[in-house]
Amino acid sequence: MNLSIIILFLIILILYNVQSNIFKTITYTEEYNLGITNNNNIQKFVQLFLPLTDLKINIKKYSDSTKLLEDVNNNTIDFAITNEDNLMDSHLGLNSFSSKKLVHLRFITGLFYNYQYFLTDLFYSDTNKSIYLKDINDIKNFYNIYKRHIIIGTEESDSDSFMSLIILLYVYGFNPVNIKSKDTSKKYSENTVFYANYNSDELFDKFNKNGIDAIYLVNIYNYGKIRDLINTKDVLFLDVNYNNTIFNDVFSNYFYKKNISISNFSEDLDSTYTFETKASRILLICNTNTNKDAVEKLIKLYYTHNNLIINKLLENDDLNEEHTTFEPLDMAYINKYIKIHSGAYTYMKELGFIINDSIKKQITLNNNENYKHYWKYNKIGLNKFTLIE
Repeated sequence: MNLSIIILFLIILILYNVQSNIFKTITYTEEYNLGITNNNNIQKFVQLFLPLTDLKINIKKYSDSTKLLEDVNNNTIDFAITNEDNLMDSHLGLNSFSSKKLVHLRFITGLFYNYQYFLTDLFYSDTNKSIYLKDINDIKNFYNIYKRHIIIGTEESDSDSFMSLIILLYVYGFNPVNIKSKDTSKKYSENTVFYANYNSDELFDKFNKNGIDAIYLVNIYNYGKIRDLINTKDVLFLDVNYNNTIFNDVFSNYFYKKNISISNFSEDLDSTYTFETKASRILLICNTNTNKDAVEKLIKLYYTHNNLIINKLLENDDLNEEHTTFEPLDMAYINKYIKIHSGAYTYMKELGFIINDSIKKQITLNNNENYKHYWKYNKIGLNKFTLIE
């Protein structure tokens, strides 16, 4: 091989490597996959949140939350948005995860709360019809008072609302039966409750036209369809508290006690209702090996834009006003059994939400506001955050 051929070969090789590196530099962008379920509020949240980040994130939709969490655990996808109870079950090996615990999931942050709404027509809890229904226990007298079974409407059978309603009814000793399978020749027990599944528009239309007696929903704070409803119809909001049931302590790991008020859009005093309910958090989670910088970027982005995102999610008119439904600190807490991702830990520590045990006494003496705000919650403490590299 003569010298000119060797030189030509080297030139071609150099050009190929230079061109290849330039091409890689221009086109290569690290991409991440985020899994979500078929939940309207989660999908709306994602539409509000992702345009704010410069990370390349692809959305993958799941019909099954179990499969969603399994894929995060196996590192098939990087991130997921899910209910807190799903994460708890997967880590502890409960319910759908009884055969296999998912040990590679990591908590990043809570995103927002969903609330349990149980509203009925103006029914009474006593035979004299002098006392309105107050909580779920009062429904136990419904058959004796009205000589029929109550019909409760909720969302489709794959919804969080439906699953939550069925659990609620069983907890209180009711026998839930799908109205479509009702046998008119059969005599049902007094504790039977009939339920019906509809999409959200049909659900409120049925209730407005007295086709059903009650609505049960799991949805965001001041849910717009309910605010529209109470503008034209008098209703009762039942307290959802699990009082006098063996599950009150069990569900405290999943749900948060809340007293909330809801009004029509005009905020008329005669259309304002206050009631006790349970709230569940929607969480952003990831795999233990998910890129630390990407995790830190996402949690910082959410806390920085929290007010704007939640105001849009709640369809508030003033996007600059504090939404006041929660503080970012409420989203930082996670049960002691769940591990927090190192990227989230770094940012929470920067915010002062996580405090070194060695300086707690000094901070107390200095009356530090961050310390007071963080530690006023009985179930929040440094020992609840477990960091595993």
